[in-house]
Amino acid sequence: MTPTNERTIASVTHLSSFAQYVFPLGNFIAPIIIWSAKKNDSEFVDYNGKQILNFQLSVFMYSLILVLI
Repeated sequence: MTPTNERTIASVTHLSSFAQYVFPLGNFIAPIIIWSAKKNDSEFVDYNGKQILNFQLSVFMYSLILVLI
């Protein structure tokens, strides 16, 4: 995979987190689908996919904690 394609796929994966505004839990489902399809093709995409999911899970947990407080 060329570096340009890797960056494009990583960017689309980052932008897919906005899918939460289209359907519920889209901020988890869309990045997981893209990441799982391309993680074996590129180490760069694999790393970025993990970072996206980590961030989305962290925001979700922080939101739950704030709601409980």
